[in-house]
Amino acid sequence: MHDQPSPARRPGATPSDGRCAFIERRVLLELVTDPPADGDEPAQLATCLSERVEDVDLAVTALEQAGLARRERGTVHATIAARRFDALWPIRP
Repeated sequence: MHDQPSPARRPGATPSDGRCAFIERRVLLELVTDPPADGDEPAQLATCLSERVEDVDLAVTALEQAGLARRERGTVHATIAARRFDALWPIRP
């Protein structure tokens, strides 16, 4: 994990990557928090988050690459790993 580059240091990173990471976090939160059974459509996510569809689509692609999201017939779903992490958070004694 420590050897993996952070989003801001990815090869080809752009100055707007901080904003991209922010959108990724928000999309992931939407995907794991009471998701619809049929998944979320990127346009609906964009509307819900007040973000551009193109930016949400890029965020979903990044989450897919990280193994936290998957696309299925035009909808987006959290992966088992993402849902498991969400179930473990926040840490309680």
